[in-house]
Amino acid sequence: MPPQLKGALEDNVLTALCWSDQHAANVSMQVPAELFATRAYREIAEKAIDHLQRYNIPPKGHLRDLLEDKLRRGDEGILLKRTLDAMEELQANFQPEFVLEQLQHFIAMRKLSMAVEQAADALNEGDVDKAREALFEQDLAPKQTPGIWLNDPKRALSFLDHRDEDFFSSDIDVLDDLGVRPRRKTLTLMIAAAKRGKSTWLVGVGKRAILHHQKALHITLENSEELTSKRYTQALFAMAADSRDASIRVPVFKRDSLGRCLSIEHDVLTPEVLRPEARKQLGKRLSALRGKLLIKEFPTSTLTIAQLNAYLDVLERAESFIPDLLIIDYPDLMAVGDVRDMRVNLGKLFAQLRGIGVARNMAVVAVTQGNRSSDHARTVTAGMVAEDWSKIGTADTVLTYSQTSEEKEIGLARVLVAAARDARDKYVVMISQSYATCQFCIDSVYMSKFVESEVDRMTGNGKNED
Repeated sequence: MPPQLKGALEDNVLTALCWSDQHAANVSMQVPAELFATRAYREIAEKAIDHLQRYNIPPKGHLRDLLEDKLRRGDEGILLKRTLDAMEELQANFQPEFVLEQLQHFIAMRKLSMAVEQAADALNEGDVDKAREALFEQDLAPKQTPGIWLNDPKRALSFLDHRDEDFFSSDIDVLDDLGVRPRRKTLTLMIAAAKRGKSTWLVGVGKRAILHHQKALHITLENSEELTSKRYTQALFAMAADSRDASIRVPVFKRDSLGRCLSIEHDVLTPEVLRPEARKQLGKRLSALRGKLLIKEFPTSTLTIAQLNAYLDVLERAESFIPDLLIIDYPDLMAVGDVRDMRVNLGKLFAQLRGIGVARNMAVVAVTQGNRSSDHARTVTAGMVAEDWSKIGTADTVLTYSQTSEEKEIGLARVLVAAARDARDKYVVMISQSYATCQFCIDSVYMSKFVESEVDRMTGNGKNED
């Protein structure tokens, strides 16, 4: 039965797009042509949007000229003509202001309807993961608002509201002081070669979140929940896992009264050792923590964006747990679809992860592998990222981790701020470490020429490195 445009919401939206001088542009910005339910409606919407972009006015009666060829296509042309006739009749009496009030409802309704249709098609094909993806992908988009009016002081100056609970640490104090740290609705990414402590850095970020009384979710696709829990316990209380590490030498940056590095020396630490008989005492110490952290393991190459979204929804409903910080170790091990399009799909996955952070008002922190050249490079750069380079463009903050064999021997490493969207970048900091007690960063200092010369003195200038 041909459409009669009796005033249904979709019909009114299409009419406003084609006829309203005042509101057509607004509708065109929010409602793409593919959002309409029928082919005839989509063809009309496409012509209307194109006309608006060219001439800044709705096409109105010129729609018949724009659709002249399609109006001659037999039954399809007859259907299209009847739709235009009914729209002309409707536009004389419809209320565009009322349509705008209902616009977000229409958009949400159509997106959900399209998602259900896509999910049903996927289920008919036996593809459950694709069905889940269709149902949950729409949640990645943030809720639409008009924006921030600059003459609205409360919202325009909201960036000044730095609350303690919104402080996320990079686990490297000097970077925190310089404003290079995770933030809500952003993706922070560290690049390093394989087996170079990326997971330990993520534990450090999560540890700092707990100490700042935040809620964090640590997703692990590489290490088990038990191993990750062990590392958090070590990191929180600076404990060694092996009695052979009962005495540890760690580098320390000696400073003057202005905080400038005077020398790099070594201190000797005598950490507690993790022992079964300390279970009760450790339990009390963990229970006293005011922050909350959940560790969840997913098998390698099985976790999709849709499943992650579903899991976050379940945590909110069943556990009343809404994370402030989402840690992913690491996204390259998630399900990335067809391996033939691995690079494209991986780039899309990183963009979707950032989208989850935006939609759910979380800080997202992740790591990724460097390519083969990063394994022997004296300084790892952003260009050494493995697979899709678009990861770098998606991330708001990009750090790289470098360590020569001589630096590793004495517990030093370098972190390059390769990119920072909202802070100064392109500089290096030196950090001291103790992997024996799961401390990615014990101390940190800006890599001045003096610090560089001190490191060269201690390491012999890295003569054995490329």
